[in-house]
Amino acid sequence: MDLPPSTKMEPPPQSSSKMEESSQHGDMDGVGDDHQPLRRPMNAFLLFCKRHRRVVKSQHPWLDNRSCTKMLADMWAVLDSDEKNKYLQLAREVRNRTQILVVTGRGSFNKDG
Repeated sequence: MDLPPSTKMEPPPQSSSKMEESSQHGDMDGVGDDHQPLRRPMNAFLLFCKRHRRVVKSQHPWLDNRSCTKMLADMWAVLDSDEKNKYLQLAREVRNRTQILVVTGRGSFNKDG
């Protein structure tokens, strides 16, 4: 169902400095966001889940989130070591980028949660 043009939600325009920052750091789930504290960097398994959850849900639409995660965990357990190492390396890169933002004062972690 399409919404009338007046009710469609569009993202707010970004300032040029915000656009430069997002292009430098990519989509890292909160890393580099000026308005919220940094989220803890995702580990290799969570990055794997983020990339594969949509596929599992499309193949098994009746699964609830918990069952989907169990299936993803089973897939992760039998994943080829070369493929698993790609996710481990990606997780290290995300963690390093997050640490750089903290050290340079461009971000901080929420100490309350």
